Order: sequence, then structure tokens, then C-alpha cells
Amino acid sequence: QYTNEEGNPLFWRVRLDHPEKGKEIRPIALIDVEWKIKEPKFPNGTPLYNLHEIHKRPDETVWIVEGEKCADALMTLGILSTTSGGSTSVEKANWSSIYNRHIIIWPDNDNSGIEYARDILSILVNKVVTSEVVNVNQLKLPEKGDCVDWLMANDNKLPDGDLYPLLDPKAFESLYGDESDEAGWQEKQPLCRSLPEPDPYPVDALGDILGGAVEAMSEVIQAPKAICANSILASATLAIQGHVDVVIDGRIRPASNFFISIGESGERKSAVDHQALKPHYDYQEELRITHKEELKVYHRETEAYKKAKDDMLKKNKVYDEKLRALENLGDEPISPLRPFIVSEEPTYEGLVKSLELGQASQGLFSDEGGRFIGGHGMNSDNALKTASGLSGLWDGKHISRVRAGDGSSLLVGRRLSLHLMVQPNIAQMILSNRMLMEQGLLSRCLCVYPKSTAGTRKYKSIDLTNSQAMQAFHDKISEILHSPYTTGNAENELQPRQVELDSDAKKTWQMFHNKVEEQLSSFGQLASIKGLGNKAPEHALRVATVLAGVDTPRISNFSKISNGYIRNSTILIQYYLGEALRSFNSGVADPILQEANKLLEWLRTENKKVVTLSEVYQYGPNSIRDARKARNLMEILVEHGYALPLINGVEFEGKVRREAYEVRV
Repeated sequence: QYTNEEGNPLFWRVRLDHPEKGKEIRPIALIDVEWKIKEPKFPNGTPLYNLHEIHKRPDETVWIVEGEKCADALMTLGILSTTSGGSTSVEKANWSSIYNRHIIIWPDNDNSGIEYARDILSILVNKVVTSEVVNVNQLKLPEKGDCVDWLMANDNKLPDGDLYPLLDPKAFESLYGDESDEAGWQEKQPLCRSLPEPDPYPVDALGDILGGAVEAMSEVIQAPKAICANSILASATLAIQGHVDVVIDGRIRPASNFFISIGESGERKSAVDHQALKPHYDYQEELRITHKEELKVYHRETEAYKKAKDDMLKKNKVYDEKLRALENLGDEPISPLRPFIVSEEPTYEGLVKSLELGQASQGLFSDEGGRFIGGHGMNSDNALKTASGLSGLWDGKHISRVRAGDGSSLLVGRRLSLHLMVQPNIAQMILSNRMLMEQGLLSRCLCVYPKSTAGTRKYKSIDLTNSQAMQAFHDKISEILHSPYTTGNAENELQPRQVELDSDAKKTWQMFHNKVEEQLSSFGQLASIKGLGNKAPEHALRVATVLAGVDTPRISNFSKISNGYIRNSTILIQYYLGEALRSFNSGVADPILQEANKLLEWLRTENKKVVTLSEVYQYGPNSIRDARKARNLMEILVEHGYALPLINGVEFEGKVRREAYEVRV
């Protein structure tokens, strides 16, 4: 059993000693409210075994062994012992709990055991008080023998009583060899972890209509299923958001949501977006044609009203007569609502203006999301205002506007959904933007970053418009779009009906809520994406509302969300949480590593064999303009094996520069 510092269980590993197959180990964790044979993911690394004992015994030496069986054997003798698991588990573990401690490593008697000890020392050498390694050469153990084998053969006594055959790290390296290929150089390591393989998108959880459309699009367009699914779910959300809100324990939440799809150029994002939004664009065209005719009538009525008003005011001379005449005349004609329901790259002010004068339910959808992210609304002067405004619309808040030019207004009953399709380099800009993280916009977005399908897409002679699944999706979305909204004091002031969870659905949602909350602790799986984790239960409510709304025969009769839709929505949100962990924990979103990578690319481009600190901040990438930043980035390159400090410095521009580096790129 692996625990947190308080001793509460995090997950289990089951060890099976099979008489023929040998040792087998299987992890078991609570995932998606179900027990699964699967290794859980921890954003800061897997906690060490016996973590609660390490926490309780802060002054004791910590023995590190390979495998839980060995750790248990030492613990039965009263020796504080831990492990990260198998011989290849070192880099996946969180070792911070034994920083500033004295450690003793007891490796297994084989090459993998020696590598295990070396890997531990490379991580802890500067983070522990002292470290020693048991010299297994002197223990006369069999090949692959470990501490359990020793204890079984020696009546549970440590080697030579209190006289352990210990080696310090230097003696250990001297005896077992140094792995580095050149003296002084660190072993080369990538600046960012490679992105782990994504899990398959749980298409079945979308239901027959949405899932069927995803399968059809994926087969014909041959774009990644995750991108097809994000587009289909975003399209359905845009259709339903104006009709219903979801209510739980008196808390009212919109059905609207935000989505981001990350894919390389040529991933056929535009083709996917076109098919997913076809009902919306068809409906928008209907509105445009109607608006064109209504506008003609409005202009005629306005001219007639102005003429009648002028004549009436001229005819009546006294104030009271003028007032009664205006009351009899009535209000001015109201301009017809603008027809736009989908926009691609508005400023926040433009978006608010569109919601004020146009349709109450709109979508910000772009198959080239970089145009919005790199546009005026998201530049350095406007990014915070735009992000805050979009977050408020996601929350369903009223929009208050106070402007000197066009007066003040308070917009209520407006809904917005968002779907941006972006390339990986653009995704890095937003995922690593500290302001967007802290402000909260990113936690309101459900992101996918699937593996590319390029190179596997053989042409298929299939007409997607003939697909029954695609037609069923288009027909359903069109039906919802043509259903009248419930409105308040104005035509574009929505009063969405409120839907609730049935009793079983609420129990499932509460289980999901509580499980997510547990995973937000320091050693929890969601610690590194706490913002999204905090909003995950609400995302589940919104997605369940959309799934149930699509399956309801008539949207006007939709009132309850049953358990199946909540279960499916929690499966979907668990997938999106996994995608967020993949992106953030891979280092893709680490701005410091991005800067270091830019510097490395510059060194490669300039073919630098030796570089001084002065060169870096004078002639390097534009973002490096001072010695402190340049020094920090060069230290990162040293740590990753791309640079080596030169003790005696080098000459640069006629002067000896003490801070200089040899470079291997």
C-alpha cells in the first residue's frame, strides 16, 4: 500500500510470485470512480513507499532498496526503509521527502541494481546530507541477490552486525565505473520530456448521435478522433446552451463550455470544423436572409416614425400636449437582431457588442485559433481584460458596460461557448501563459492534443454527406437550433429552463466530486492542474447536460439528467484531466525550459563551440537581455549536458571574459 504523509492510501501494487512465470507486479488504483489495474499518475512524481513512516521519523537514516518486498523486510527489523519500485522507476518518483536526510542505498547484485543506485545518487547527491551505498561485491550474494536473500541466509541480521561494507558515492563510482562520456560533462538530457502517448478518446461516452458523428468524421476525414470529438461536443454545446441551465442544490450553472484542440498543420482541423458546425452556419444563413428583409422593414418603419414624431411635435405646442402625443405614438421601432451566432476573432468589446445587438447565444469558434490568440484582443495590453471577460461569460455572469461614447448597459441572459483549434507552438503560448493560469481561463477549457494521423491516411471514396450518422447529428443540432428560446424582457435576453440530476445521477456526481477533491492534495494526481481539477465537477455537470439534451426527443421537454449521462460525462472529464496532465507535466508548458530551448536553438544556428555570457545577452535571442537571465539559462543547459563552464574563461571582443562555456549541441 502506497500512502500520503498522513498514512491515507493512494494506491496499491500487488506482487504475484508465480511458480513458473516468476514475479509479476500489478498496480491497482481508484480511477473514474472505479478500481482499475492501472498505474496512477502523480504530477510531481510517484510518492515513495512508506511515505508516512518517513514523515513520522524525521531524524532517522533512510535505507533505499529496489522493490517493496526488500523495504518490507528491513521495516520488520525496525529499519526505516523505502523504495521507488523497480529498477527503472527512479525518474518517475518524488524524492523530496528524503531531502536533507542521511541515506544508505542497498542495490540488488546485478547490473540493473547498480544502475538503480547510480540513478538515485545522480538525483540526490546534492539534496541529502550524506549518502552511502552497500558494497554488494563483498556480500557474496548470488546473481540478482537482494537484501531479502541476505537476511534469509543470515538469520535476519545485517552484514557484520554494525559494520556495513559501505561506499561513499565517489568510491562507488570508482568501483563500478562512471557512466559519463567526457570528464566534467553531464549526461545529455532533453530539455522537455517527450510527450507521453495519449489515451484513446472515450467516444462511446458521447452517446449514439454525437459518438456516431465522431466515428463517421474520423473514418472519412481521417483526422484524430479526439479533435473530431472536441468539435462535435463543442457544436452540440453551442446549440444547447441557450435552452437550459443545470441546477444542483440551488446552484445554477450554464451548459456552455470552452474547448481547445491542438494539432499540427495539415491535421485537417478545418474540414472537421466545417462538418461539425454545418448546422450552425446553415442556421446563421437563414438568420442573415431574414435579417436582410427585416432590416428593410425596420428602415421604413423608422423613417415613418421619425416623420410622424416631427409632425406631432410641431402640431402640439404645449409640453403636456407633446408628452401625451409621444405616449400615443409609442416606442421607436427596434432594430432586428444581428444574425451572427459564430465569430472567429473578435475583440472582447466586439463580442459584447454582438451579444448586445445580436443573438443571445453565440460561439467563438476558429479553426485557426492563432488568429484570435495573436490578435488585438489577446495582445499584452488587452489579454487580461479579454481573459476575464471570457471567464465571466463561461460563469454565466451578467455583462456590465460603462462607456463614455455609447453609454452604459447591463446585459443579462447571454451565453457563449468557445472552441479554438491551434497548432502546438500556439498552444505553448497559451498553456505557458502564467497570467492565463492564475486568472483562471485555462481551467475553463477542455483541451485535447492527440497523436497525428499523418502518414496513415489512405484516400477513401466515401461521401460524408451520405453518412446516416452524420446526417442524424446535423438533423438533431438543426432541430435544437430552430427550437424557440425562452426569453425575458427582450428578444435576446435568455431565461433558460433549469434541469436537475435525478437521485442516482446526483450520487454518482458526488462520488466524482469527492474523488477529484482527494486528488488535489499535495501528492494527489491533480496537484499540478489544480485550477482545472477544481472545476472538473462543474465541467462534468455541463457536459452531462449536453449529452442528455442531445438525446431528449424535444429540447423543450428536457428536465432531468439520469445517471448514465453523469457517468459518461465523468469518463469524458477524466480523459480531459489526463490530457491536461500530459501537456503540463511533459514540460511543454514550462516557460523557463522554453527559453532555454530557444537559446539552445540559437547556439546551434550560430554553430557556437564556445560562447561567453556577454555574447548570450548581447546577441542571443531577443527575450534574453540581461546577464542574470542569460546565466540562469546557461546553467540549465549545463545541467542538461549541452554546456560546460570554462574555468579560465576566454577572450571576447579584446577582453578576457571569466564567464564562458564550451558548447556541444
